[in-house]
Amino acid sequence: MSKVDIWMPLYIADYMADTAYLTTEQSGAYLHLLMAYWRNGPPPDNDAILASITKLSPNAWSIARPVLEAFFNIMDGAWLNKRLEQELSKAKTNRSTSHDKAVKAAQARWNKEDNASSMLQALPEHMPKQCPSPSPSPSPLTPSLPSDSKPSRTARGSRLSEDWSLPAEWAEWALANTPAVNVILESAKFRDYWVAKSGKDATKNSWEATWRNWCRNVQTRTGATVQPQITPAYKEYRPK
Repeated sequence: MSKVDIWMPLYIADYMADTAYLTTEQSGAYLHLLMAYWRNGPPPDNDAILASITKLSPNAWSIARPVLEAFFNIMDGAWLNKRLEQELSKAKTNRSTSHDKAVKAAQARWNKEDNASSMLQALPEHMPKQCPSPSPSPSPLTPSLPSDSKPSRTARGSRLSEDWSLPAEWAEWALANTPAVNVILESAKFRDYWVAKSGKDATKNSWEATWRNWCRNVQTRTGATVQPQITPAYKEYRPK
């Protein structure tokens, strides 16, 4: 299965409602399973691999497995999730549609350029060629800008949309770099805080950087040590 996209939809309200009874450890393990599923397809029904994906010890995984199995259907040696399969299908369709539109737009642009080139070649040879007009000399009455003047800033920040949901790669970064942070809880607090925020401080040039700083601040308050973790490759174990 090829990778569809680096972005995975996360419906926070649905997720929190479905996982309300999970512990923090189980919720993090479930989220890791979903992200690995999105990037590489259904994970194999192999306890060693599943424990590695969820970042749990074999002992902890043996306890978490009966709880997390409820979110999947184990078929043909793989863990299948109906909702995620629907989202993957939708993402593939959207990607295909976007690709087709881009190809058609490019083709129309090329046709337009070819037509313009053909019209120029069809002009009679006796017609005078257009010569560029000389650049006008600067007017002595036009004041020049001082050498130390600064260019005006045109970049503007944006507000966080009310229907914002945490992108998968942002969640992956938080889980790997700020393990003491409850990603689901903090993403909901992050959204509510910035949506309710007013004034110029409510606009940001980079919401991803703002999210990372938010997680670092939470990590610092807990006094926990950051221990980055890397998801191991396991594609070779997937069922064919």
